[in-house]
Amino acid sequence: MPINAQLIKAHSFHEDGQLDDARLIYEGILLIEPSHFDALQLLGMLMAQLGFDQEALQLLLKAVEVNQGNAIVFNNLALLLSKQRDYLSAIHYFSKAIEVNPSYAEAYYNRAIALQISGDFEIAKSSYLSCIAINPEFFSAHINLGFISELRKDYDSALIHYKNALNLKQNYAPLYFNLGNVFKELNQFKDAIENYDLACHFQKNYKEALFNKACVFELEGEFENALTTYDEVLELDSKYIECYINKSIIFCKLRRFDQAQIAIEGALPFQRDHPAVLNQLGIVLRCLKMHSLALEKISEALSIDPQFALGYVNQGNVLTELNKFSLALESYNRALELEPGMAKAQWNRALLLLQMKFFDQGWSEYKYRWSGADFKTTQLKTNRPYWQPGDRDKRLLIWSEQGIGTEFMFVNFLTKAHLMSHQIEVHVESRSLDIYRRSFPSLKFSSNEVLLDETTFDCHLPIGSLPQYLFVNEKEFRSNNRPYLKVNQLLCDQLRSQYKRTRPLVGISWATRSQTTGLDRSINLMEFIDSIKYLDLDFISLQYGDVKDEINEVNTKFGINIQTADSIDNYSNIDGLLSLIQACDLVLSIDNSTVHFAGAIGKKTWVMLPFNADWRWFNDWDQCMWYPSTKLFRQSNLGHWDSVFERLRRELATL
Repeated sequence: MPINAQLIKAHSFHEDGQLDDARLIYEGILLIEPSHFDALQLLGMLMAQLGFDQEALQLLLKAVEVNQGNAIVFNNLALLLSKQRDYLSAIHYFSKAIEVNPSYAEAYYNRAIALQISGDFEIAKSSYLSCIAINPEFFSAHINLGFISELRKDYDSALIHYKNALNLKQNYAPLYFNLGNVFKELNQFKDAIENYDLACHFQKNYKEALFNKACVFELEGEFENALTTYDEVLELDSKYIECYINKSIIFCKLRRFDQAQIAIEGALPFQRDHPAVLNQLGIVLRCLKMHSLALEKISEALSIDPQFALGYVNQGNVLTELNKFSLALESYNRALELEPGMAKAQWNRALLLLQMKFFDQGWSEYKYRWSGADFKTTQLKTNRPYWQPGDRDKRLLIWSEQGIGTEFMFVNFLTKAHLMSHQIEVHVESRSLDIYRRSFPSLKFSSNEVLLDETTFDCHLPIGSLPQYLFVNEKEFRSNNRPYLKVNQLLCDQLRSQYKRTRPLVGISWATRSQTTGLDRSINLMEFIDSIKYLDLDFISLQYGDVKDEINEVNTKFGINIQTADSIDNYSNIDGLLSLIQACDLVLSIDNSTVHFAGAIGKKTWVMLPFNADWRWFNDWDQCMWYPSTKLFRQSNLGHWDSVFERLRRELATL
């Protein structure tokens, strides 16, 4: 039988799935004519179908040696090389196919995939665009262009490409999933949820889309919806470990720690040795004040995966709470060795360095608050550059950040801001404007509620960055800790006349709204007053928020009269609150903004601190570096206020 007839017969067998019969004929032809192009390339494809990739590769390589003018064979050879992960060679042969046939859309597309896998996104993008130029309806090319843009965080371009794909096919669930992911990154949560819902509509039981929908609910703070949706995912896949972890994280945010423990322990039957599960269990145990067990679980996670950077961060967090600072620093350093750009580790280490009084490095790393901290302040949106040393002749804008108490703390550094610029404007909370203008008449202050005019300044700096340039060691720090704010003395005199009796007037503040450390820092007013109720003192509330019922309950139970200055809103009227503080003989407060208000005006203040106090109180027993008029009373045992109350009672008795 002539070779051409044999080839036709073999090809017929091949198409009918009779691969062994086709193979025998192809091999017979090659025994007669070893360089027969069609037999080589067809047998090569057949061997690839059978899983004999090396034999297939040799046949296709020989085929392209025989005939370098067939684009399809070059493309098939390149696909086989891609399968073997030899992407460099695959890209070469895809390009050969394109040289032979410049209108070969599939070759452009396949080359783009190989380039994308190799990480060469820019050339991959160009190859996808060439594919689309030839065939505008090449659906997958549009999707992959969107995916490349998404990977490069070019979310606007990703939306364009995904929407182009959507114009071609409206029922493809993964496309809606990708759109949901882009909207999630853009914080357009309503659109994200809508697209995740569409993904689930077109693909039943699409657990990944449901999971990401739950993540969006979590980002929005809709925790109950998030928990419900994570449960829906677990109904589809009871071993979806990330659901257990995220549920536990949500319960921690809600401070429902017992439920957080139940949630994460739900993963243990499936993944008892999963580092992330053990790590989250360690976090929960830390929140439950079971620090030894927390360290044990985190250590288990790290023994399983010594490269688990997040585990070292959480180990550092537990050790910091136990005031084991040197060991905590080792943990943060190890995390950063493994992941040098890990924001949470950078930020936690910065705070620890400051707490250990390594001011030079600590203030330098304080910049990581923008990426690693939990507070809601965002950086100033401006085209003006950050202030740099040497910019003294430039007009400097200093802008407030974080909460009002932290603002008051950092305002201290304005006393030396003239060393940075001859012309300074300070952008602050409107509640404090009158106070600052009274206290720093040479500086210009403006409200951060007013839109900034960029023509009025040349450079800018957040107020929390001032210490980096002005106070890099303890000696310089202590040289500046003196009262720096002035009160409205007329109002102060009126308030003292109104509330001061024959006994010492003591202002009290006992709570903070902080979502992260509020429970640790706050005290129970009833328990506190119970410890000092028999002392010969008058009390007045400096506490912000609606606390009337709490005060009335204490007054009724103990037959005392904690006064309130009804004419002053302790939250919104900061100027009035400062005058009220000044009218007191002494301030007793937990770690909240009241301490900074009192310290800034030099009022005698006693601060009740938890065992694991915030970094700004450093680790001296009772000295306060920020405010010389302030004395610190620390817990001697984690979570127990009795020793603090007893020490306060003894010292109050001497007033």
